[in-house]
Amino acid sequence: MKSPKSEKTKTVSLEAKKKAKLKDPISWFTQRFKDVYDRHGVPLDMSLKPVQKEKKTTKVSRVTQLNDAFFAAVFGELGYPDAPTHYTQGSFYRYNTDSGIYDQISDGALEMRICALLHRCAKEIKGKSYDVDPLMFNLSNSTRLGGVIKRAKALLEKPDTFFDNTDAAFIPCSNGMLRIEDRELLPFSQSYHIRNKLDVDYVRDAKCPLFLGKLLGDALELDQINLAQRWGGMALLGENMDHRILLTMGTSGGGKSTFINAMIGVIGQSNIGELRTDQLCDRFELGNLLGKTVLIGNDVPSDFLLKPGATKLKSMVAGDPMSAEIKGATGQISVKGAFNVAIASNSVVCVNIDQDLEAWRRRILPLIFNKPKPKNKDTGLLKKILDQEKPGVLNWMLGGLDALRKDNFHFALNENLMKQTDNFLMSSRAPEIFVEDCLEEREGAKLTKEKVTKSYHEYCKERDWPMGSRKSYPGRIAAKIEHLFGITVSNDIKAEDREDGQVKGWHGIGVKGADM
Repeated sequence: MKSPKSEKTKTVSLEAKKKAKLKDPISWFTQRFKDVYDRHGVPLDMSLKPVQKEKKTTKVSRVTQLNDAFFAAVFGELGYPDAPTHYTQGSFYRYNTDSGIYDQISDGALEMRICALLHRCAKEIKGKSYDVDPLMFNLSNSTRLGGVIKRAKALLEKPDTFFDNTDAAFIPCSNGMLRIEDRELLPFSQSYHIRNKLDVDYVRDAKCPLFLGKLLGDALELDQINLAQRWGGMALLGENMDHRILLTMGTSGGGKSTFINAMIGVIGQSNIGELRTDQLCDRFELGNLLGKTVLIGNDVPSDFLLKPGATKLKSMVAGDPMSAEIKGATGQISVKGAFNVAIASNSVVCVNIDQDLEAWRRRILPLIFNKPKPKNKDTGLLKKILDQEKPGVLNWMLGGLDALRKDNFHFALNENLMKQTDNFLMSSRAPEIFVEDCLEEREGAKLTKEKVTKSYHEYCKERDWPMGSRKSYPGRIAAKIEHLFGITVSNDIKAEDREDGQVKGWHGIGVKGADM
């Protein structure tokens, strides 16, 4: 039987041999990254360099060059199988074993990791029979490593669809991957391909009485609460499965912003993008939203969806691939247009319907906060919900996801919600509907533009509809009159409040029910 002492001696001897093997810089890398070496070959090129020492000239091995392919691949799956770095959608992403998600890192950050690896080798080998100073200086400077980074973009490249949510079986919570089917919490893994997770732990049976009672119960009807719950469930997935846009409107101070901010608190601010319709046509705006799962337009004006960029919004929720540009990156990338979108406004938001009435009807989810504002508003309600009830709100949202799954991820709206949708769409056609409802062709009648404008204002006020832009609605009214009655604007209408003088208006058009 071998003595403990002999076993210890053998162990020390093995360690000594191992260290001896690492005395040269090539072995230092190849033993650490064997799979990279097998695929891409020797990491370094070395040559003999004459050195004057004690009146004698000897030769030492000097590092002269890097193998770009080796160092480009070293932080990928071959070198770090448990925490690989990939290149997709114009950026590097590194799997973070602590957080369980892929973190976006810059070209410079990856360059610094390679640089640190070279410096570590140089420090551990320095003083032996090798000249490793080039690893510390000219071979690890930014200019030299730029070529390695360029090669890494090719070797570590993954498809632009790498982070696309291909199924709806798991929800990434703060404390693990929640399997939806049985509410089992599983460990994170790089195989899930996620770069987003919720900002809340999953806690089985957690409740949210303040959120349900004091916020939603006081602000919405039951069918609206069910709609809000199902939208919240879809927002958990990180993908807009039914291509919808949540539009919350109504009473100022009635709870819209509190609801939206509670959703943000669960989903996580880092996963939220600001929806700016006036910027959507800009070159890099879509690229700026890369990696976001929910886009929020909070407290927007009534013309928010009339901006030129709003036409892109339907594509951004339709599930189709879209081209985008990233600042600093070459070429275009593909982005899946499957953002969840929520818009909140104190006024009625208008859309530019044109010929897309049915398309907008299919997209809109109306959430109308039309109950009176609470007399004694709890200004600290949102903080209480986020501090005390976030896991409960998550469970409520999961209930909405269950309901959506049963309906094959389709929002079925009841008669009341469809009526609210149609009312919203009608308000967007206010100038045209006003002409149809309030004006008629009548022989001998005269109608000034001033009278039409006044009648239109009253018409919109009665229905709580936005009038639209002062630059657009007069022209839309005139165009509708011409289309409906074949009568154009005249410049010779006698003003009602003047004895002489003429103003613009229409001959043969009158207000329904009026004498003239």
